Amino acid sequence: MRQISPTIKSLLKHNNISELHHKLLLYRRKWNTASSSYIIETTPVDITDAINHKGTNVSITQQLDNDTANVWKVGNLALTLYNENNRFWQDKEDGLFPQPYIIYGSKLEYYIGSPTLNDYVKCFTGYLTELPNYRQDEVLVELRVLNRLDWLKTISAENVSTKIKNEQLTEQDTTHCKTANAAVGRIQRVLKGTSLSDAVELTEKTDYTVSQLNDYNNGAIIELKSALLSNENICADYIYWKKGITIDTLVNELLTSAGVAESHRIVDPVVFQNNVILYLNNFIQNVSTRFNFTNTHNSITYANSVDGNNYIVIDQKNLVAVHQEILKSILQAIGLYSAVSIWIYTTKI
Repeated sequence: MRQISPTIKSLLKHNNISELHHKLLLYRRKWNTASSSYIIETTPVDITDAINHKGTNVSITQQLDNDTANVWKVGNLALTLYNENNRFWQDKEDGLFPQPYIIYGSKLEYYIGSPTLNDYVKCFTGYLTELPNYRQDEVLVELRVLNRLDWLKTISAENVSTKIKNEQLTEQDTTHCKTANAAVGRIQRVLKGTSLSDAVELTEKTDYTVSQLNDYNNGAIIELKSALLSNENICADYIYWKKGITIDTLVNELLTSAGVAESHRIVDPVVFQNNVILYLNNFIQNVSTRFNFTNTHNSITYANSVDGNNYIVIDQKNLVAVHQEILKSILQAIGLYSAVSIWIYTTKI
C-alpha cells in the first residue's frame, strides 16, 4: 500500500489531473574495483525530460499481473523514451552510460506527482535487464524495467559468499594442492609459478581438475596434470560458502546484495511448523553406549537402543537437520515408525 500525501489527495479529489506529472530517476550501475563487484550509484540522474518530450511517441506501460485472473506476482514497466543525441547508447562518452557505467542492472524509479508542489508518489522501482531497443528513425528507445522481486532471480548466492584472492594452496604432493577453507563453491583462477609476479594462469581441464567442491568439512583439491617443480607454488582465487548462519540471516544478505534497503523489507526469523531434528556427532558419542549403529537406509545410519526401548537417532559427522515429516517417511520406509520414540533437539542451523 502506498501512502499518498494530503496534497496529492486533494488534486485527485478535485480532478486536477493536469497538475500531475511523471518523474523518472536513473541510478546507473558500474564496476567497483575496490570490491571487485558491480554497485549502483546512490545519487540518481533525473531523466524526466525523456518522458515529457513533446511531439514524440513516448509512453509508459505498467503491468502488475499476469494472464491468470487475480494473480498479482509479475510487475514490469515498458518505457518508450526520447533518445536525444543517442544518450541511451552504451559507452557513449557524452551519454548516460559512459564507462564505467553499464545499462544492465541499472535501476529506475518512476514517480507521479506535482512538480509545482514538489510532491511525488513513487509508483515503481525496477531494473534494466534487457538491452534497449533503439528506434533510430523516430529518435526513441524502448526499455523494459523488471520489478525488484523478479530482479532477485538474477542475484547469485556467490554475492554473499566469502571471496579469497591469491591464496597459496597447501601442497599435498607434487600434483595435488588444497585450499585452506572448506565449503569451496567455485575456483575462479589458478596460478602456477615461483611467485605471483611471474605466475602463469592455468586452464581448467587442460592443466588441472578440481574436486571436493561444496564439501562442508574439507577444502577443494586442485589436481595438476604436470607435477610442480621444487620451487613452484600454486595460488588460487575462489569463493567459499558461509556456514552456521540462520536462514533469515542468509535471506537478509541476499536482499542486501540485490540492493533492497533494510527499510524496504521485513524478514522474520524462520520457525518450522514442527521441530527441526538436530543431532551433533558429539551428542551421539555421549549416548553411544545406549545405541548400536548397525543399520543404514539411504546413507543414513540409525539404531535401536541397547536397552530395547526402540529409540532412534541420526548418526552423522556434521550437523543434520531433518523436518519431522521427512524423518517420519524415513522411519516408515525402514519399518521403524511404529512405537518409536525420537530424540528431538532444536537450535540454529
